[in-house]
Formats: sequence, structure tokens, C-alpha cells
Amino acid sequence: MLILMNWRISNGVPSFVRRDYPSHTFNWYLQYLFNSPQINHALHACAVLGLLEAKLTQLWELKMIHKLSLAAALSTLIAGSAFAEVHEVQMLNKTDDSRMAFDPAFLQISEGDTVKFLASDKGHNAETIKGMIPKNATHFAGKINEEIEVKFDTTGIYGIKCKPHFAMGMVMTIAVGSVDEIPDTFLEGRLSKNAEKRFKAQIESLQSQ
Repeated sequence: MLILMNWRISNGVPSFVRRDYPSHTFNWYLQYLFNSPQINHALHACAVLGLLEAKLTQLWELKMIHKLSLAAALSTLIAGSAFAEVHEVQMLNKTDDSRMAFDPAFLQISEGDTVKFLASDKGHNAETIKGMIPKNATHFAGKINEEIEVKFDTTGIYGIKCKPHFAMGMVMTIAVGSVDEIPDTFLEGRLSKNAEKRFKAQIESLQSQ
């Protein structure tokens, strides 16, 4: 290697490739270069660095793809949330025309909207009525005096009750999405006269829209 570092440049050509330089010496340099352990180690290190660079490039590209996918999903989520609404329903001992009632007693909302049940008066809860929700919908039941938020993702008609005052007719109807008709079985369950009367009035509100 020390010999190589003593090259002389003549007319732009290194000394060891000049015509007057012995050819056998030039061949010796070539053999030295390719047989030197240091050179082989250096070449191996370069190859490893090349593979490492390629792997890092691949990982960077995957990371960028992941970031773009995450950004697209987040954008879709934000866009969907921007159109969803939150509706408030009060649970009351008395309204202008009823005792023990939800206010409003009827809601028409979009799929994906949320309803927040407010414990405006004590002693009430909000829960779905068995047999009075869409087939694939999830049942929910709040505790007494509990304010709950429920997201409605399934289109259809929901019958809601206050369990302690169900017999007194404390019920409400929530229509989610585009509802063409009321299911024939909606009022077939065990309902008190007060509850049935209020449900019929709420259904009339839907049909009149």
C-alpha cells in the first residue's frame, strides 16, 4: 500500500500504467489489490453498507406509505365526525303536557349520530326495550340518574323507556336514518296503556314527516 501511495503523475497518467513501467509490476499491483485481506474486508464492508442502505430505503418507503395510509384514514374519520350530530334528550318528572317523560319524546336522526340522555330530574334512566330495536342493533341500559351518550349506527326504529316509570308511559321513539315504514311487531310487546298511547303518538309524528 505504501508503494501505491508513492504514485507519480506524468502527462495525466499514473506512473504504474505508463508504457515504460514494467508490465509484470503492474500485474503484481493488481494481484495485491484483489488478494489483500484489507482490501477484501473493505469491499465486504462496502457490500454490507450497500445492503444496509437498500434496507433503510425500503423501511423508509414503508414508513412513508404507513404515514400516508394513516393520514388518509384520519382524514376520513374527521370528515365523518364533522357531519355527525349530538342530540340531547332530557329525562323529566314533568313537561308542559305530560308527567314522567322524555323531552323530546321523538327524534329523527341520521345514522352515526349520538343521543345524550340528560338526568335533568332524579330517578330516571334510559334503556332500549326488548323487541323494539332493529335486528342488528345493540341493546343499551343506563343506570338510574346516569347521563349516557349512545351512538346509533344501525338504521331503524328504537323504542326507549325509563325502567322505573315504564308503566306510567315514560317512553320515547328514535328513528335512525331513512325509515320507510314501522315494523308490524313494534307495538306487539307487553305495553301499558299509557306507554302504548305515547308510542302511537310518536309514530304519528314520524309518519307525518
